[in-house]
Amino acid sequence: MKPRLLITGATGQIGYFLLPLLKEFETFAVSRSFHSSSDSLQWIQGDLHSPINLPSNIDYFIHLAGLPLFPKISAPCIISFSSTSRFTKENSPNPHERKIAQSLIKSEEVFIEFCEKQNIKWTLFYPTLIYGAGMDKNVLTLSHFIQRWNFFPLLGEAKGLRQPVHAEDLAAACIKTLNNSNAHNKRYFLTGGETLTYKQMLTIIFEQLHKTPHFMPLPINILKMGLNLVKIFPQFQYLNAEMLERMNQDLCFSSQMAMDDFGFEARGFKPDKLALGINT
Repeated sequence: MKPRLLITGATGQIGYFLLPLLKEFETFAVSRSFHSSSDSLQWIQGDLHSPINLPSNIDYFIHLAGLPLFPKISAPCIISFSSTSRFTKENSPNPHERKIAQSLIKSEEVFIEFCEKQNIKWTLFYPTLIYGAGMDKNVLTLSHFIQRWNFFPLLGEAKGLRQPVHAEDLAAACIKTLNNSNAHNKRYFLTGGETLTYKQMLTIIFEQLHKTPHFMPLPINILKMGLNLVKIFPQFQYLNAEMLERMNQDLCFSSQMAMDDFGFEARGFKPDKLALGINT
């Protein structure tokens, strides 16, 4: 009999790459929309914001949905994802960003307390800037901007360091830790395979779009005015001034512990057409 695995957030970008790796499991995947089930993959339609009937007698649970939506489902082993935003936005001048960070901090406490009371082996991941499936608000947003306007505005030198991590590498990390005692009851940063300045990251996106990089350094007050204009487009409405100022802030972490404990591997930054939102 195949081990039973429950996955939430299955239609997100990590789930996009993880589901094909679960052939050896009897998998139950949660989605708000309807999907046709198969012999090895059973879809459960439901919203984690509301009570939902989830299967019992689960051997593994991978929670890819937002950590504040963690359903208190017992399983011998649970993997969940938080975010490095829990650290980078904790002291943000933006009240909404601070609220996000505090929600993640509280949710981590609830998650770990639940697991330890239930004697559940848990692993918590903190990925950096996720990209890969064309569903993110990071690389995809930058790609959309460059495709629309053929340039990118910068604050100063845009020298803040970034570590974009591919969602497929995060999916592989889940598989490597499912039955690995080295990873039980631990937290890990999962970072991309190379560290780039914000400007270097943008340059690579230009190149992958087969465009010559064009940058326009602007003062913060002009950038803020431009930001308000850009936000008339739905895909850019979530942007804020604090994001502009972080162009020159280092947002870096170390995944050495994950490399040592379960052989985490991450590729360098070279987004393909899927990651850039280009229809093939």
